[in-house]
Amino acid sequence: LSSPGIVVAMTAAYASSFVLKAFAWRHYAGARKPLHLHLAPIGYSLFVNHLLPVKAGDLVRSGLAAKLERQSWDESLHTVAVARMMDISVLLLFGACGVIALGVEWVPGGAWVFVGLGIAGLMLALTGLHIARKRGNAFAARQWNLLRRLWTRKALLAWIVTAVSWVLEALVPFGVLAALHSPVSFWEAVWVNSMTVAGQLFHVTPGGIGTYETSMSASLAALGIGASAALTAAVVSHAYKFAFAYAAGLLSWLILPIRMEEMTRWLSRRRIGKVGPAP
Repeated sequence: LSSPGIVVAMTAAYASSFVLKAFAWRHYAGARKPLHLHLAPIGYSLFVNHLLPVKAGDLVRSGLAAKLERQSWDESLHTVAVARMMDISVLLLFGACGVIALGVEWVPGGAWVFVGLGIAGLMLALTGLHIARKRGNAFAARQWNLLRRLWTRKALLAWIVTAVSWVLEALVPFGVLAALHSPVSFWEAVWVNSMTVAGQLFHVTPGGIGTYETSMSASLAALGIGASAALTAAVVSHAYKFAFAYAAGLLSWLILPIRMEEMTRWLSRRRIGKVGPAP
């Protein structure tokens, strides 16, 4: 708080990163509503993910998007899933490039097992979807047709914009470390942020409490930051993101208010395969 200029810059960059994510998602989905309305589902998702112990925010995001654009539930869920896959692919790419460019020690052999498992899992899922489509499964057929969007210039632009959004988000750890007088280079901050977020793709605490701090501390330690400074930076960064998430949730409610019953219904829905718009 003794560095208000840094806090303002962090907030502007972090908010801009979500504007870019909303643009990428809206562009890929071919949505018609204005951009600021598509910020609301992302804000709700961010809020829910920092409120509940699991990443259930994407269900709310899907339900609200389906209601907003009058899409079928599975089409909305598909666009949200693709947006998430774009996020994950960018984070993994930044993480791998950082390991190579920054000379960070890599777990010999073992870590590549997870890369191989990830690729194998993706191929298995696509094969299963293809087989189900051939056997006449309507849901699989719709998903297969939707996947064709990935081979378009529209999808490529969405992926590039998503990548830029994650570069902007790196200004959060970069600013925190600068304020704590433990600076790293900006590209090191991009790597740290990517490793931190990728490290909490699956978590069992609200907002990934514990996994976030562990991932960021370990990443900073790998860059030579002392243990105390690394842990302090991780805690402060995460506290800032929690405050931002709750503010984003409030702002999203002001932009596009929804009832608690709607949110609860989206969180508990099991409508995969149904084609009607989300109520």
